[in-house]
Amino acid sequence: MHSIQFLPQEVFTDVTSGEKKEIDLLAQCRFEQQDTCFLIHVENQSYTETAFAKRMFKYFARLYEKYDCAIYPVVIFSFDEPKRAESTNHSVRFPDLNVLDFNFKEPIPLIIFVLQSLSLLRTANDKLRLSSTFYGKK
Repeated sequence: MHSIQFLPQEVFTDVTSGEKKEIDLLAQCRFEQQDTCFLIHVENQSYTETAFAKRMFKYFARLYEKYDCAIYPVVIFSFDEPKRAESTNHSVRFPDLNVLDFNFKEPIPLIIFVLQSLSLLRTANDKLRLSSTFYGKK
């Protein structure tokens, strides 16, 4: 296996509302010369959403259940308004117990460039694969 393999987009259905959500980018990664893999889940958030951190946790939980490996969640907040820091944490707490403390990263500009480049590479690979299929090449 290559050190980075793009996986098909996952579609999750909210069991209470029936709304379908599709994750933006999912890549399976492997450290050099190691058998263990981890996932990088990249989500581009183009609008402000009150319960976004909770949605990221739901994605994480479903991916973790399906793939049973470490997942590194990353969000690119790409909206202009409102200009404020967005929450990168979803937690469930009681006065005497911290049940859940889920966090995700907002990447630094260099990582954004790399992630966007990987996304473009994936798009180019998908188009190449489609054109090869169309022309009968493998």
